[in-house]
Amino acid sequence: MRSRVNAIIGPLGFALIAGSGNYLRPDVRLPGIPLAFLYLGCWFLMAGTVYYFFGIETRGKSIEEIDRELTA
Repeated sequence: MRSRVNAIIGPLGFALIAGSGNYLRPDVRLPGIPLAFLYLGCWFLMAGTVYYFFGIETRGKSIEEIDRELTA
């Protein structure tokens, strides 16, 4: 469900930021490119912040250990 929402939000936001009237296939004008990259960079920054504060390290752990950490 989350990936379907992201598949809608990403192109729609990009089209709105770039100033395109076509939301399905946004035509990007040259002045809109830096603003579009700023938009995408903000999404990456938010995702990294959420991972930093709420993510757990799973490398080298069994499923049972991960489950115990999540339920604790």
